[in-house]
Amino acid sequence: MREHDLSLTHTFIDPQVNRIQFYYEQNDEPTAAKIVDKNNEGIVIQGAKLLATQGGMTDELLVLSSGGIQGKEKGFAFSIPSNTKGIKFICRESFAGKDSTFDYPLSSRFEEMDTIVVFDHVLVPWNRVFFYENVDVSNTFLSSSSFSAFALHQVSSRRIVKTEFVLGIVQSLIETINITDYPHVREKATELIIALETMKALVMKAEEEAEIDPWGYMRPNETTLRIAANIFSKTYPTFTEIIQLLGASGLMAIPTENTCRSLVKEDITRYLQAKTRGAEDRIKLFRLAWDLTMSPFGTRETLYERFFFGEPVQLTSYLYLSYDKERYVQRVTDFLKS
Repeated sequence: MREHDLSLTHTFIDPQVNRIQFYYEQNDEPTAAKIVDKNNEGIVIQGAKLLATQGGMTDELLVLSSGGIQGKEKGFAFSIPSNTKGIKFICRESFAGKDSTFDYPLSSRFEEMDTIVVFDHVLVPWNRVFFYENVDVSNTFLSSSSFSAFALHQVSSRRIVKTEFVLGIVQSLIETINITDYPHVREKATELIIALETMKALVMKAEEEAEIDPWGYMRPNETTLRIAANIFSKTYPTFTEIIQLLGASGLMAIPTENTCRSLVKEDITRYLQAKTRGAEDRIKLFRLAWDLTMSPFGTRETLYERFFFGEPVQLTSYLYLSYDKERYVQRVTDFLKS
């Protein structure tokens, strides 16, 4: 990928047909992607996977089993070109809105399409198959390899930058409409500061406690990064709420770029000015806050961060089960014996 400068997306989630804890599909026509045949050329995949962000736009598609696999026909991993015969990408509607960076400062630049990937008897060549019909590897690969640790580290680093940006928006709103003196406003801004510094501290701790893994890679501490993932999935939705509470009615009726250039321009200049910004700059800021939290793009961002690593309850359950608690129990036991 690196040598040939290829872009890559991935997909590993099965369609939400039946979300019972243990569901074994027995239909003749599979819904979730699985191996339906093998031959001298490779494996044949039939069914669907979701959710491939930027699906159909990247050069390559990585397909993984995500764990909890029961049937060997669903235990596989491979990578193939996105234009491989038999692959279809079903797209949602675009959240890009219009091309105006004034009206849609984020979505006009950074909209990412989300797709369902359909495999219609797709032949995957053997030289593109990482493993197949292997339940054990499918169910342990993400946790036992370096995949999860490095993915968690990358995502945590991204989330730090995102939190810095959100904090910048919040403080800009506060200064623009001069609400710094209100204690509840300071409290809300401080929530973002705490979230930011907590994420930074956890990433630094994970790096400080990094160790060489069995394959010779310096792996950051995964438990610490899972704590960061648990925190952020719950914290990010509050960022949206904070911006909405601070922006209040100012986020409800924001003129567009065309309106600002229209016959009512003088009215806008007069009535939409702010303490520290002229009307146009104030409108640009509020449209940015709106695009991040209230537009289709923004609400998708909130959902995206809430479920990025999966169902939050499952994240907490995994952390509980994998965390070493015995030494703390032993400390209490020793105390009670003293």
